[in-house]
Amino acid sequence: PPARLIAAAAQAVRDLGRDSAENQKKFVEAGAPGALVALLSRDSSEGVGAAAAGRGALSADARVAVLEAIRVLAFENPDGRDALGAAGACQAVTATFLRHGPQKSGESVQWQVLSAAAQAVSYLAYSHDDNRRRFGAELASRMRLMERIQMPSNVAAAVQHASRMLALHNQEAQQPRKEKAALRGQGAQQMGKGEAGGS
Repeated sequence: PPARLIAAAAQAVRDLGRDSAENQKKFVEAGAPGALVALLSRDSSEGVGAAAAGRGALSADARVAVLEAIRVLAFENPDGRDALGAAGACQAVTATFLRHGPQKSGESVQWQVLSAAAQAVSYLAYSHDDNRRRFGAELASRMRLMERIQMPSNVAAAVQHASRMLALHNQEAQQPRKEKAALRGQGAQQMGKGEAGGS
């Protein structure tokens, strides 16, 4: 399907799922996690230039919309995190982040995509050790590398938050309130008005 239709469909999942546990449940039951992961995985395999060349990869707007829909289905939704993790969301988001994350200052970067990917990592990893393991060591290493790279402040904040979520591992028993407060704080800033650095 055209990228604009993919973006519109993903934005509908994002908007209808936001602040609605009932709609989140319906989307999960209808197979939205698998569909979103399939789109993101295909996009990662086809490469950044494929959309411009007409080969079917996602546009930047569609890529952001899919990542935001994944984030919303994971938000305060353990079943959503389970379903997304089982469908391969962690691997697909990791591939997107690694492909778009800069390794040095001055590289051309789609900051909206990077921010959306980092936010998806945070919500998929929240209180879910299996998903944290699925993200793997390479993602954590890239995030640490990026701490030395100049980025827009909102993107840097999203990456730092995702890095902290990955580093928590099995610490929920010791600090569940702190972790949940961190996610709620990010959600209040980024979900109420849309994605950080997004459209």
